[in-house]
Amino acid sequence: TLPEDVTTTEASISIPVNSEELKGNFLLALTYNRKIELLGILRVDSAEKSMKISFLSGDTYCSFNNLKGTMNDHYKNGGITELMWAVGEYANISIERYLMADEGQFVALLEHIGDLTVDLEHDVICGQDAASFVIEEGHQTLIPNMMAKYFYYICDNQNKYLDEIIDVLALFAKSLFCNEIPDKAQSNFDYMIGCIETDISALDFNNYKTSIMTLADPAVLDNMTVEEDMSALR
Repeated sequence: TLPEDVTTTEASISIPVNSEELKGNFLLALTYNRKIELLGILRVDSAEKSMKISFLSGDTYCSFNNLKGTMNDHYKNGGITELMWAVGEYANISIERYLMADEGQFVALLEHIGDLTVDLEHDVICGQDAASFVIEEGHQTLIPNMMAKYFYYICDNQNKYLDEIIDVLALFAKSLFCNEIPDKAQSNFDYMIGCIETDISALDFNNYKTSIMTLADPAVLDNMTVEEDMSALR
């Protein structure tokens, strides 16, 4: 439970309503069996057509307001609210919105997207038991369950496959929002926010549709960069 002097997540939201531009920090989190597998801070600036991301480990330690522990501890003890505050305190920034998915929600979202194609520069070999799998090097089209396994695998080996994580995140965004069918991006957005855990609403899409579509442009997504220095986000 958060101390009384810590306000709610909603109180920390600073995105102006009906703003023409979208600028702020978004928390991205993916879990498996209640353990954080991916934890990122995505900084967006639609006016500059810029997307930058920094990653934290679930084992990153953070102490604030007499709450001590790793990011995994904060999530297990206080849920997404405490995790948002821990990340914000650690990076010394405000988190405007969050998007979080567990394994079931993640697969459901991928099933909505459909099969996805990746270009691998290496074989992916994971596990030695009944759940093991191999994805061969080259141009591969992956069904949702296999894409989930692949993404969890590269997230689990984040330092080695950081560029691939960025590429796959960009691929997800393109698949959801880069569509010439009228209103398809809106329906995909609505499905996404209903499928995962987030404080983003359908109203946010209406308020920032132009900015969202600007950021979803393949040219912007393909230039998404990693900021390893957390001070760059401050």
